[in-house]
Amino acid sequence: MLGNDGSRSLLLGLLALLGLSGVLLSYSRAGTALALVAVATTVASVSGGAALRRAAIVLAIVAVAAVPLADIGFERLVDRYADAATDVAAGGGRLEVWRDTLTLIRHAPILGCGFGAFTWAFPAASSAGVRLHYTHAHNDLLQLLAEGGAAAAALVLLIALPVARRAGTIVVSGRDPVAAGAAFGLAALALHGLVDFNFHIPANLAIAGILAGVVLGASWTDES
Repeated sequence: MLGNDGSRSLLLGLLALLGLSGVLLSYSRAGTALALVAVATTVASVSGGAALRRAAIVLAIVAVAAVPLADIGFERLVDRYADAATDVAAGGGRLEVWRDTLTLIRHAPILGCGFGAFTWAFPAASSAGVRLHYTHAHNDLLQLLAEGGAAAAALVLLIALPVARRAGTIVVSGRDPVAAGAAFGLAALALHGLVDFNFHIPANLAIAGILAGVVLGASWTDES
């Protein structure tokens, strides 16, 4: 436990606890749900033993990570989930914003309206039901297409496809728990970006870059 492997496991455990605690305290609904799914799928794919043992590991990690949230109060997070349906489907909610963003994309499909210009261009495409001023589309893919058009999407695909292909290989092999965790974490961030402006938050974007580096750099573990 005091050797290199033990120190590595301890640091990874502390990192998981710190990361989950931060996600829980952010009160992000999709972020919390997807982070928990990422932890569970990582443990399930790389841990040996019975399913009950793997479930116990996940519950222990989540329970310890939730201590700071319990000290502040779970009520706010619970209330956030209770309001989720209203935020998405109500008039002027995210579904309507996404539809209006598609209208904005159709106006400039190749090069978009310019990066950082969504907040100024969106009002011209928004419907009467959208009464709030949206600085983001709450969908990173749609905002990428709106601001950068097909050209920007093609550049992102040049990065995303090799990372996704490598992540799939890592998960299937199940030989590198750290790389598998990075792959599932990156998938959680990508899915979160479909319902929020995840990649417009510098800290989240930096984490995504680190995880992508871990996934691509894991090739050194391949058998020659």
